[in-house]
Amino acid sequence: MMMSAATSTLHLIWMASIVIMMARTASSFGPTNQRLATSPRTGHKTTDLFYLPREEEVSSSPATLPTTSSPSRAVTREVTVTPIRSIKEYEALELEEKDGLIVIRFHAPWCKVCQATNISYERYATKLSKSHSPIAFYSIQLDGTIDADELKLYFLRSHGIDVRGVPMGILRHPKEGHFGTVKLHRKGLGSMKKMVESYLCGGIDLTFLFEGLEEL
Repeated sequence: MMMSAATSTLHLIWMASIVIMMARTASSFGPTNQRLATSPRTGHKTTDLFYLPREEEVSSSPATLPTTSSPSRAVTREVTVTPIRSIKEYEALELEEKDGLIVIRFHAPWCKVCQATNISYERYATKLSKSHSPIAFYSIQLDGTIDADELKLYFLRSHGIDVRGVPMGILRHPKEGHFGTVKLHRKGLGSMKKMVESYLCGGIDLTFLFEGLEEL
């Protein structure tokens, strides 16, 4: 009986020690039902391991729109080439620019050479415009409209110029009576630039300028 009592006592002590060890282990990891997480709205701790926002948090959260890293930049270019759309507009510019040199460029939307030289012509016009030179730049688009066809016929009847190909340029000085044409492909445009700049610098006169343009 004494051995049986001692055995029972040892068994109870062993069971108690197991219970104590289990309690300590549970306390080190926290309660079994504790699940730590942080509310994305309030920043407070919550016992939910996988936090799901409440309905009022979802409805009251402001909607956010995607933003770009840098604002878009609009590129603008100063317009220094004035389009001529009718015979009336051309006659008006002759009266307005009678004391200076006029450069008119014929082009067409289907012409690849025109497209390749559009920017060069516009940049050259802008360059001379900033230097306050007495030269005005214009353009006529042969797009098949009635006004464009009438302009083409007008130059043929009034000045004997038959615009058969584009890009083509017309230079005129109304006051001095000079009138000439030049092919404004890439090479012709470059040659015209040099001759016009020589004229502006006083290297050549108007007569030599127009005679040189006819040879291009």
